[in-house]
Amino acid sequence: MKKYAVIGVEILLSIILIVVIVFLAIRITGNNNSKDIKEADKKSIQTTQQMAKETVSTKSEESQQSSINNESQEESTEMITEAATETVTEEPVQVEEPAKEADNIQTANIIDMDKLNDLVSENIFMISSVFNGSPTILSNEKSGTYIKVNTNVFADYADFKNRVYSVYTKEQADYYISTGYPGYTDVNGDLYFDTNYMAGGGYYVIWDEYTITVNDNSDNECSFTVNVKYQGPSTLNVLTDYYINGNAVYEEGRWVLTKMLRD
Repeated sequence: MKKYAVIGVEILLSIILIVVIVFLAIRITGNNNSKDIKEADKKSIQTTQQMAKETVSTKSEESQQSSINNESQEESTEMITEAATETVTEEPVQVEEPAKEADNIQTANIIDMDKLNDLVSENIFMISSVFNGSPTILSNEKSGTYIKVNTNVFADYADFKNRVYSVYTKEQADYYISTGYPGYTDVNGDLYFDTNYMAGGGYYVIWDEYTITVNDNSDNECSFTVNVKYQGPSTLNVLTDYYINGNAVYEEGRWVLTKMLRD
């Protein structure tokens, strides 16, 4: 009897133990399920938040792109508007009016008074020191009938010719050098004067304090009058006004006299 009682107790304890184990198992299973549910909910919430963020980011990017497109369109519109405005406000093309007749007339090539005075001064030197029959420009160096010209005046024969051509027209200069006053000659490039052509004679025109009056100063030509003094052999103590007419022309790029201003 006692044996059966012990067995009965063991069975009862076993049943209680099983119930306890089942109960604990149910609790554990419930807790695990709750954790899984919570984990699932957490993941779901995180997924939802991520999707929300991506949606917001996408919207933001779309908004930024839209803003950029709008700004680009606005800039294009402004550029087109400015170009149109510049085209509209561009200054009108100025049409040149035909030049007036007065504008087509070129300025006349006229001689100035400084140049005219220079020519008259050079002429005085030529007639008083070079082409006067008794030159005052000779040195003491002689060779037969030839006397060398002072090189301080003319360095050589070429210098002499150039000086004469700078005062008179080519035609007149040729005449003075070769025929009119043939005493000057070229000796090995140097300038000599042949004393056989020495000549005397009086000259009564006084060039001191001369004045020039221009009569006509037109294109490439000028006529003028030089007012000098005259003191004749029979009136040595009397000075009278004396007038010498002259002409200057523009020849080969320079102004020259058409002849000697002598009497």
